Amino acid sequence: MSIANRIRFNSFFSLSSSVIRLLTSFIFFIGIARFYGIEVFGSFTAAHTLTLMFLYLADFGLDILLTIEVARSKENASKILEKYFPIKLILSVAALAGAWLLPLFEDMSNLTRILIFILSFNIIFTSLTTYFFALFKGIEQFQHETKISLIINLSLIALLILCGFLQVEIQYLALAFILSRAVGLALAFYNLNKTLHFNHFRLSFKGLRSQWKIITVFGLHLILGNLYFQLDTILLSIWKGDLEVGIYQAAFKLIMFTLIIPDVMINAMLPVLSNYYSENKEKWLMLAKLLNKTLFMISIPIALILFSYAEQIISLLYGKGRFIEAATVLRIFAVTIVIRYSAEAFALMLTTSHRQFSRVVIVAVAVTMNFSLNSYAIPKYGIVGAAVVSLITNLIVGISYFFTNHFRDVVKFFNIKFIVFFGGTIAFGFILNNVLALNWIIALGLITIFSCFFIYFIGYNSKERNLIFTWQKEII
Repeated sequence: MSIANRIRFNSFFSLSSSVIRLLTSFIFFIGIARFYGIEVFGSFTAAHTLTLMFLYLADFGLDILLTIEVARSKENASKILEKYFPIKLILSVAALAGAWLLPLFEDMSNLTRILIFILSFNIIFTSLTTYFFALFKGIEQFQHETKISLIINLSLIALLILCGFLQVEIQYLALAFILSRAVGLALAFYNLNKTLHFNHFRLSFKGLRSQWKIITVFGLHLILGNLYFQLDTILLSIWKGDLEVGIYQAAFKLIMFTLIIPDVMINAMLPVLSNYYSENKEKWLMLAKLLNKTLFMISIPIALILFSYAEQIISLLYGKGRFIEAATVLRIFAVTIVIRYSAEAFALMLTTSHRQFSRVVIVAVAVTMNFSLNSYAIPKYGIVGAAVVSLITNLIVGISYFFTNHFRDVVKFFNIKFIVFFGGTIAFGFILNNVLALNWIIALGLITIFSCFFIYFIGYNSKERNLIFTWQKEII
C-alpha cells in the first residue's frame, strides 16, 4: 500500500473511532446535563475528570510507546506487547487504588465520592483496552478499534436514554458506563487473539528494569500533558464546587469534541512519521509541514464559529436559558483551539524524533505555571479566570514546542497564506455577523463553504492536493 493510501486508511478508521467515541461522550454528557441538571452534571464531570487523571497514570505513556515500537518492528508485535504488559497491569491496579484513596484526602460532595468509586473501575477496563488498541495502530489495523467503539458506544447511548427517561439515580448510569467498558475490553482481547494468533499470553517481569527510563519519559508526558489542560476542572471542584464545574464543563466538553480532528490526524500520522524519521527525514519533514498547515487552516473557521455564536450553540445543546454563563468561557476556549491545533505538529515532531523528554520538561513547567496562575485566578475570577489561565498555558506550551524543534526547519512551515487565510476568515465572519446580520445557522454554513474553498484551492498546492484527495499509487 502506498504512503498516501496508508495515511488515508489510517485516517479513515482513526476518524471513525474518534467520532464514535467523542460523539458518544458528547451526547452522554449533554444527556446528563439535560436529564439531571447542573449540580449532578457537575458532580459527574468532576468525578469523571478526577478518575481520568488516574487513568493517565495507568496508561503512563505505554500506549504511544507500544504503537511506536510495533510500527518500527511489526514482525515482533507479540513480543513487544508482552514486554510492556506487566507494567501496564501493575500501573492499572495502582491507579485504581489511588482513585479509591482520593476521597479521603479531598473535600468533595457525597455524590462525587460515590461516583468516583464507581467510575474508578473504568481505569482497569479502559487502560487495558487502549493498550490493545495501541498494538492495532502499530500494525496499522485501525479497523478493530472502530468496530469495538461502535458496539460499546451505541450500547452506552441506549442505556443513557433508558436511564434518563426512567429518571434512575445517576449512580446506576455510572454503572452502565462501566459495563460498556468491560464489554469493550473483552472484545479487544478477542480481536487481538485473532490478529496475532498467539497460543498463550505470557506474563514475564524479566528485563523490566532496563525499560523504565524510556517508559518514565512517556508516562510523565502523558500525565503532565493532560494535567495542565484539565487541572482547572479539578481546582474548580475543590475551590468553587459542583455548580461552577458544571458550567465550566459545558463549554469544555464542546472543546474536547473539536479536538477530535487533531487527535485523528496524530493517530494516523504517528506510525508513518515514526518510520520516516529513521528512513527518510526529508519526507518526515514534508509530512509534518503538511500536518501543521492542515490543522491550522481547519482551526480558524472552527474557532470563529464558536467565538461568534457561543450563546446560540450553548442554548441549542443544553437548552435555552441554561448554562448560558458558559458562553463567555466558550469564547476564550475558541482562541485556545487555534493554539492547540497549531502546536500539534511540532509536538509530534519531537515525539517521532526521539525527543520526548523535551516534551516532558515543557509540560512539567506548564503544570506548575497553570497551578500557580489558577491559585490566583479561580478564587478571584472563577470560571472565566480558569479559562484565561488555560489559554495562557496552552500558548506558552505551543511556543515552547515550536522553538524546541530545529528552528531552520520549522520556520519554513509558515508563509503568507497563513496570514491571508487567518485575516480573510476573520473578516468574512465579521461581515456575516455584524454587517449582513445573517441567521447564525446560515452564517455557519457560509463560513464552512468559504473555508473549504480556500483550503482546497489556495491553501494547498497541487502536490499536496494530489496527496490528500487523489488515489494514486505513489505520490511522495
